[in-house]
Amino acid sequence: METSSNLTSSIGSTGSRRSPLGYSTTFSKSLQERALEHRSGGDALTVAQAFAALFTALEPNEGEREKASKQQQRVRESLEDLLALEDTYLSGSYRQRTLIRPPNDIDLLLVLDAEEYGDQIALDSDGATAALDCVEHAVDFAYPNTEKYRHSRCIQLQFAGTGIGFDLVPVFRFTEDEFWMPDAARGVWLRTNPREVQRLVSEANQNVCGEWLVPLVKLLKAWKDKHRNRVKLTGFHLEAMSYHALKHAPANEREGLLYLFEKLAVAIYLATPDIWSMGENADAYLSCSNRLRAAAALSDAALEARKAVDAEADGRPEEAHAIWFKFFGDRYPETGEKREAAVRLSLSEATVAISAGAYVSATSAGLTRPAPGYAVVRSATSHGGVLDEAPTVGRSLSAASVPEAQREWLEREIAMALTQFTALRRIDPADAAADPELWPVKPGDEQYLYAVLVGEQATNLRTRHRILMAIPLDTPATEPRVYRLHQHVQHVPKGGDRKRTRFVPRRRLRHQWRDGSMCSHARRDRWDGRLVTLLTYAADWLLRQDLYQKTGKWLGYEIDSRQLLLLNGRPAHAGHALRRSSKRGGRR
Repeated sequence: METSSNLTSSIGSTGSRRSPLGYSTTFSKSLQERALEHRSGGDALTVAQAFAALFTALEPNEGEREKASKQQQRVRESLEDLLALEDTYLSGSYRQRTLIRPPNDIDLLLVLDAEEYGDQIALDSDGATAALDCVEHAVDFAYPNTEKYRHSRCIQLQFAGTGIGFDLVPVFRFTEDEFWMPDAARGVWLRTNPREVQRLVSEANQNVCGEWLVPLVKLLKAWKDKHRNRVKLTGFHLEAMSYHALKHAPANEREGLLYLFEKLAVAIYLATPDIWSMGENADAYLSCSNRLRAAAALSDAALEARKAVDAEADGRPEEAHAIWFKFFGDRYPETGEKREAAVRLSLSEATVAISAGAYVSATSAGLTRPAPGYAVVRSATSHGGVLDEAPTVGRSLSAASVPEAQREWLEREIAMALTQFTALRRIDPADAAADPELWPVKPGDEQYLYAVLVGEQATNLRTRHRILMAIPLDTPATEPRVYRLHQHVQHVPKGGDRKRTRFVPRRRLRHQWRDGSMCSHARRDRWDGRLVTLLTYAADWLLRQDLYQKTGKWLGYEIDSRQLLLLNGRPAHAGHALRRSSKRGGRR
């Protein structure tokens, strides 16, 4: 019997060995990060890199594998209490390692006890219906509020909270490895041998196809999911056709997909034998109308795949990306759209934009004109001063309690930040806390921080600064802080006699929190929760700080110590005070 620990280690995973793709199936973090935010600017991925990222997107992640393992164990335990079972057995795409995200169709065979049910369920038409009825009643009792669907061969149990689903298949044991499986729609019982199918697929994948069969089947399933309204084929049918069609190792996954689409466009018209020689044809379920629709879709896919392969060979990757994006949708990390390079503003253009409160973008080179794929913000309202306390770091989460969805969101945000601000690098919070040069992160802070970004940020005045962004675990509930590392702050205990050491420019820095972080924007700016927006605010703040050191004038919008809104050092307009005097006294 397949155990939960095996599920954890195997579901959609191939360990750390290297595949014929030329990279480990646990892809490098940098490639994942680049792929997650492919529309955020920067250099486009190559077609090979885009497919590597696509495979990453198809693999169930560690959190999904762990949840699936625990969920299937709970389902087994619940049904074993309600049904007389000899065994439970995981099979299907899980066994063949062709499962893709989300893991919502894990096949679980329920081996019914023949002595208990032999008199009630016969191997005939009525017995096929009765077997499904038996399982359906048990599932209704165990999971009254969970989504359930009845099919001709199984009861589908779908957990909305986790997105995990199981196809519960009642079977009777025929031999040690063979089972009788009901097909209530046709009123028959079918022989199946999951272990033999697994062995044959694994053998073909390793010895015949150069370990390309399993990856290509995953891509076909992803294509089917994208075109599910047109392609009414089962995953096993695609798997069986691919098993019989692919008898060599293709040069790469693009060539392999092209080959399979061309072969399957013809094979769909013919009977498809089961992978196991004693099994029924894999296409026995398919109606004539659905066969014709699938044939047309496969034929169209073969033509488009040929165009994509030729475009890549001719040095037109954008065209190839556009075609593959139509195949796989948002899972494919490149749309094929050409990205416009962000044009850096001249100093005069930057000062005019800030003075007018105009919309700008930014990169590590400074403020730029707004460009597609880049965060675009309105020049922010600086506020606060060195006497103000900064908001405390969020401490509602620990590293162990961060939800998987929160981690995925943070990874996407960090990927976008590193793509747009290429001079930044990501370091571990523990390493930052141990580095005295990174003074904003103190020992103990690492347990509340998810990541730290450090790097160079230039301004349109052609000065260069070193900045640090500390990203809390509960971002965006707690706003990350951005620091200018050139200024060294030594905090003095209250009543202490040590001198505060600080590297200061000619004029005292303005609009900083007491801990040295930037007061780069006010509540009126309505931060959208994105890291790239904060970094764009930081680039804007650094340029204004540089100009202030040269001219003594703070450019753009700011809120002064009297809580008045100023524009270029003057009231924005009459009566625009944010905090009015009280009845008992004047302004504080």
